[in-house]
Amino acid sequence: ENYLKLRQVYLDGKMPDGYMLADQSTEPSYPLLFARFLNKNTSCPLSTSSFNGGVHGVFIDVFIMFGVPDDPSECQEALTDFLVWEQQLCYLKRRCISRKPEFHEKWAALKAFEAQHGRAAALEKAEADFRRHIPVNPNRYLLGSGGARNCYPLTEARWYREAVRIPFEDIEVCAPVDAREVLDRHYGSSWRRVPASGTEFKPYCAASLTIPHDVVSADYMQLIDEERCTRDFDSYLEAMMAESAAKCASMEAVLGVLGELIGAQLDKEAGALAQRYSAAETYASSSYCIEDARRDYAVVGSLICEQLRREFKTWAHPIPASPAVIASSLWVRATAFDDLWVPQKTLGIQKDNPAFAAFLETADGRALLEFIEASDALYLHIDAADKAAIERDAATLARLCPNSIHAQVARICLLSTKPAELLAALD
Repeated sequence: ENYLKLRQVYLDGKMPDGYMLADQSTEPSYPLLFARFLNKNTSCPLSTSSFNGGVHGVFIDVFIMFGVPDDPSECQEALTDFLVWEQQLCYLKRRCISRKPEFHEKWAALKAFEAQHGRAAALEKAEADFRRHIPVNPNRYLLGSGGARNCYPLTEARWYREAVRIPFEDIEVCAPVDAREVLDRHYGSSWRRVPASGTEFKPYCAASLTIPHDVVSADYMQLIDEERCTRDFDSYLEAMMAESAAKCASMEAVLGVLGELIGAQLDKEAGALAQRYSAAETYASSSYCIEDARRDYAVVGSLICEQLRREFKTWAHPIPASPAVIASSLWVRATAFDDLWVPQKTLGIQKDNPAFAAFLETADGRALLEFIEASDALYLHIDAADKAAIERDAATLARLCPNSIHAQVARICLLSTKPAELLAALD
């Protein structure tokens, strides 16, 4: 509830100038359940995550604590609704063989609702379905970090209600009561306190089996001149901030020019081959050979390699290659390789390319989207052991690309009474 109040302050325009709150309600393409509080008047010297969408600045990740009911059955239903909400929100479909039938039933119902009312309405419904379970005074919390597969271990409300204030540099911050218990829960014994100023710091003993070897080798801290170290670090950080600010200010223009050059080069190198690989009829043919496609991917897949480079990916800047080159990259990657994240991520960025967005409205473009969506749905239905849904997915994939890896997986799984276990064995 506190976060909803903070979000409303931002939506009402009452935050100081230059500050913003990025989450799925303020940025439609934001794909995670935790938010990010940014100061756009600054620049961040760190390499930011690719989902940041080009919004840069010094930031704080906001992890929301959701209360859950005490009753075990209602708590389980709340966790299931949370997973459905997260999966609808995130473009990464988090397959997990241990999910219960209730999850798959709720997920299928939500997708049917989305087909009628649209994605925004489905997200609103999924959030409301979960929030109805939150008690007024919960005794346990769920950490909504957006990274859960079957939800993180629930944490005790008293850790946060009875927070203590501890000094950190020149300020005080709130920490959970029983902080050691919290750290032990998350990190086991592989954590340690920061040494007090002016005291000798003893490194880990290499004989300690609880400390990873890379931590031991990297832990070289000893008694240091704190004042000099702080001064040098501040100077270093100031220089990096200035460099990063200049880079951020010019990045859009730089990526625009660089993208035009790369796009023209890709059109020149892959244009002829891309004409064949961008047509849906190529993949619907029984003569389509994934071995040949993998060989040709060195050429037609160049768009994906360039698009997922750090700068173009982080800033979500689409490379303006021709629609044929973009489509051929996506088609070959989606049909001849066994991962769907790469084409889905590239597709999400390229949808902001007007020429490619127009292509997606054509018959070839609609076929490409249908194939990726059917492939994505197939594995969720395999996990759910939903044979009828697998048969529908198999029919769609056989129509669009019968020789694709995903169509082959569908055919194999239809022969098995336990498709999820069979798929795990194939992996």
